[in-house]
Amino acid sequence: MLPAWLLSFQGVSDPAAVLAVAPSALYEPPRGPIGSELMSAKRTTEPRVLTISFVGGAAGAGACGVSNEAHLAESASAVAVLVSAVATPGPSSSGAAVAFAAIGYVRRLTITLRDRLGARVVVDAQRHRAIRVDP
Repeated sequence: MLPAWLLSFQGVSDPAAVLAVAPSALYEPPRGPIGSELMSAKRTTEPRVLTISFVGGAAGAGACGVSNEAHLAESASAVAVLVSAVATPGPSSSGAAVAFAAIGYVRRLTITLRDRLGARVVVDAQRHRAIRVDP
């Protein structure tokens, strides 16, 4: 439980909860050089929906193509996100060994939570690190 201000707005049925702690008491994941953050999240207009950005393989079918899925685990204090990649070979794949370039692409997935994100922290389940959530 954390202290919060409940703000009511005329014409809005639910009050808005605003965290009532000093900015120095908030956790901000460390920021590194550009490209060092492998996953981030962005809130959408829907309080249960986030867009996850991550570095992954090339999208689509073909020798190097992958599709991605997000797997979620939620608790009262955190949302863990694990992104998996599944190879999507095209019809011309022969099964022969193919060399892939080690190129990372910015990919995005939209995820729907069971409940509002609220004050919960979002965690990259693969790296066991909190990730940045932009408004």
